[in-house]
Formats: sequence, structure tokens, C-alpha cells
Amino acid sequence: MAATVSEPAWWIEALGWLELRKKQIGYAAVAVLVVALGISYALYARSQREVAAARALSEAVAPMLLGETQSLASGPLLEVAQRYAGTRAGGHALLLAATALSTEGDLVRAQARFEEFLREYRQSPLLNQAVFGLASCLHAQGRTNEAMDRYQSLAERRLETDPVVFLARLRLGQLCEQRGEWERARRYYEEVARALPMAGLGGEARLYLQALLEAHPELVPSQPGGESSTNGLTPPTQP
Repeated sequence: MAATVSEPAWWIEALGWLELRKKQIGYAAVAVLVVALGISYALYARSQREVAAARALSEAVAPMLLGETQSLASGPLLEVAQRYAGTRAGGHALLLAATALSTEGDLVRAQARFEEFLREYRQSPLLNQAVFGLASCLHAQGRTNEAMDRYQSLAERRLETDPVVFLARLRLGQLCEQRGEWERARRYYEEVARALPMAGLGGEARLYLQALLEAHPELVPSQPGGESSTNGLTPPTQP
């Protein structure tokens, strides 16, 4: 009696399915390959564009870095920002262009470029610098309330490693002092002085605080026993 060999039904069905659909499977494989190649090319092209943008940015800032000029020129930077919009170097160029326009005294155009950066590069690590630049432009135009709102948005960010946050608090202290908000100014000065005791910005804050307390001694907090204290904010003594 001859032996019979049986195969699982699913295996037979699978072979039949492959035989009937081998053309479709081939087309699908080709389609997947085309998509993969397209993605690879897009990533390559993007990386090449990033490289080109970085090179163009380097060329735009080279005159100042080489000492040929004393400041950045906004024109070449704006060209890089427009040509390579969406790249990291293009964003940096836009921010530098806004700063250059501010230095050149073109505050309205500088403000527009800072605002453009904040719209188009919301995920940039330079976002705080752009907010500060915009606040500075508004401040220079005499739009104090708007400037204070921008500085305040930075001051409220508890990013203790970002010097821009502390610079915003220092500016707020100055503006509060100009408006006669002595107590609020004192708080901002103290925050900066405490956080950066050995840094230049902290030293500047201590000087402003000292001048404020001399002009308004009623702001000096009192210790038990009636003695006044500046909470250890006097400059450290040298050894």
C-alpha cells in the first residue's frame, strides 16, 4: 500500500494565492522601492540644502568675523534667509538679519523680521533670543507696554540656564523703576543678583539694586532687631 503525504491546507492555499497574485505583489514591491528611494533622495536633498545654507551663512558673516567690518550687514543675511527659508541656517540668518537691522536703526523692519522668525521657526532653540530682540525693538520705539509684555513672557520662563531670561528680568526691573514701580523693580533685580552672583549680569543687577535701595531705603527689608539687610546681595569680597 503506497504511503500518502498530506500538506496543511493553509500551505496549499498560500501557494495558490501567491501564484494568482504574483504580478500584483511584484508591482507592490516596486512601488515600495520607489517610495523608499524617493524618501532617501528627499533626505539627501534636504541635507545638501542644509549644507549649502550653512555655507552661505558663513560667507555672509565672514566680513565681520575677519575684521573687515565692525558689524553684520543685514542685506546678505536677508538674502540667505530668503533663499534657504526653512533650514536651520536660514533661520539663524533671519534672526541675525533682524538684529543687524536693529543695529542699523531700521527698527520697523527689524521688528517685522523678528516676528517672521517667531512665526516660521517656532521649534527653534533660538526662540528666546527672538522674543528678546522683538521686545528690544518695541522698547526702542517707545512702545513700553508691549515691550514689557514680551519681557514678561521671558521672565516667567523658569529656564535657569538661559541668560536671555535673566536679561529680560533685568530689563523689566529697569522699566519698572522708570514707571515708579519700586517694589517690583527690586524683586527683579534681586532675582538676577541671586541667580548669577559671580556673573557680569548679576553684578549689574546688584548695582541697580544698590542704587534703588539708596534712593528708596524704605524698600530695604528689616531683620529681627530692627537692622536692615540686603539679603546677602552685596558683592562678594575678594580673598
